[in-house]
Amino acid sequence: MTTDGLIKEIQEEFPSFRIIYKRDSRLQRAIHVAIVVLTFGAMRTYSTRYHTAMFGKLWVPDSWEAMGDLDRVILLRHERVHLRQRARMGDLVMAFVYLIPFFPLFLAYGRARIEWEAYS
Repeated sequence: MTTDGLIKEIQEEFPSFRIIYKRDSRLQRAIHVAIVVLTFGAMRTYSTRYHTAMFGKLWVPDSWEAMGDLDRVILLRHERVHLRQRARMGDLVMAFVYLIPFFPLFLAYGRARIEWEAYS
């Protein structure tokens, strides 16, 4: 499977799916700043290293351009699972479960389960 073929499949399943560069989004830039502030500067790579599925879109760093086709397919398959989780749980519940790690450690289980499902 190629990147273009998989993107087409994902768009058939999720018609509003798009790939958007983080650099082009005020929201993603604001999230980056908030993360830098909340982590006292320890996490400065949100906008340059991480791919983020949010609101049915995939927000990518500039490094997306340099990724090989196989790496993109692997990433897209992972993010497709997150899109399915979003459809199953809804935005509010998924965001709550995913963001809980900012609270006591034992509550990070929800985020871990979301990621384990996507990595499998």
